[in-house]
Amino acid sequence: MNTLAHNISLIILMTTATVVNAENSKRILCFGDSITDRGKWVASVGAHESIETVNAGRSGRKAAQAREELAPYLEKYSNLDRIIMFLGVNDLPARDKRPGDVKVAGCVTNMSDAIDLAMTRFKPENIILVAPCNVNPDIMSAINHKRGYDVTSPLLAKLENEYKALAKKKGIQFVSLFNVVSKENYKDGLHPNEAGDAEIAKAILSFLSTQ
Repeated sequence: MNTLAHNISLIILMTTATVVNAENSKRILCFGDSITDRGKWVASVGAHESIETVNAGRSGRKAAQAREELAPYLEKYSNLDRIIMFLGVNDLPARDKRPGDVKVAGCVTNMSDAIDLAMTRFKPENIILVAPCNVNPDIMSAINHKRGYDVTSPLLAKLENEYKALAKKKGIQFVSLFNVVSKENYKDGLHPNEAGDAEIAKAILSFLSTQ
């Protein structure tokens, strides 16, 4: 084979490999709050050769806003394969004076409604409900103390159990991040730092690799 023919063959092989890889890749909508919006874990997961991520995070987003705010993303992106739904911590802080059990129940109801909307677009097995990370009150910033996030840990533990039950009821996937981020890997007691983001990415990728 002459040099020109050899080079053409290499180009064809490389192009074919790229097309096959693109066809086999999964486009995942990561729908969450600031931990998604500003989290490097989304890009880390998307750096995997068979995964493309779309960051649909918004700082401050609550489960109470999930259904309404999910709809525009479903309209905008027509070629999504999966969705990760990572919400709940902003519904639980002490600035909301309702009893904890009421806040957890409301969070579950709102996420259930959002899941129902997601199920109009995705098969149940392609919807991943995530139980949020824990918090670390010992290193929590003054502003997050003021907002009442320092007392959310017991409620997040309850939410983990309730989300797991909700996922089973809906027939969707479930991943818990409650114990994934190490206590020292929070930058303000609420948001993971770079090392914490790496722990989240590892957990998400580990789960996706089993699918």
